[in-house]
Amino acid sequence: IKEFVPLIRKDGADIVIILTHTPTEEIGKILQELGPFNIPLVIGGHDHIKESRRIDYGTDTPTDDTLLVSPGPFGRSYASIYMTFERAGKIVTNHHAEIIEIQGKLSSPEFPPNPTLETLIAEVIQPTETDTNEVIAESENGVRIGNFAHSPLGNLLTDAWLESFPEADFAISNLGGLRQPIRAGKITLGDVIGVLPFDNTLYMVSISGQDLKDELTNNYPVVGGMK
Repeated sequence: IKEFVPLIRKDGADIVIILTHTPTEEIGKILQELGPFNIPLVIGGHDHIKESRRIDYGTDTPTDDTLLVSPGPFGRSYASIYMTFERAGKIVTNHHAEIIEIQGKLSSPEFPPNPTLETLIAEVIQPTETDTNEVIAESENGVRIGNFAHSPLGNLLTDAWLESFPEADFAISNLGGLRQPIRAGKITLGDVIGVLPFDNTLYMVSISGQDLKDELTNNYPVVGGMK
């Protein structure tokens, strides 16, 4: 924040809002240590917590406060955020947020999809559909994600990494990075991308036995190449 926010303002930003995938508890500690920095809103996530609170820096100006918001998981709620911006002074003069619960069944939303948004989404998806719909394999039973104790898909993934990097002794993956199972039947390129949709990078590192033990004990990753 100290490094990039001043650069963003120097490039002409009148207001800076921070969108993260970091738990609000962690963000709150960082903001308190940082102090007033003219950041009216920070949005967090990752820990599936619904929260809307104000970070009070103890100044006499309430607008110095930062709204810290986490809308909640799985699209079951959203954050409605209101801000009043004074262009002349380039400051936020009023801001508050509210967590709104989604009503009705998720499979049958109360309101129909927005046609404009549907058009925008289609424009993004259509150019890639030819490639992602290509069938590249077939599975008789599919491969489920499983859990921390046993993950068939995680085992398949880490074994594939070891196949590609035979010089490695073992491979470790975060179970949370596996976003969808492989279903039975024909497997498309899109299905494979859906398993690991993030732009992750594989790293080969040297690690001590104690550090490896700590990693396996504390984080319960998916592991290939060891029992």
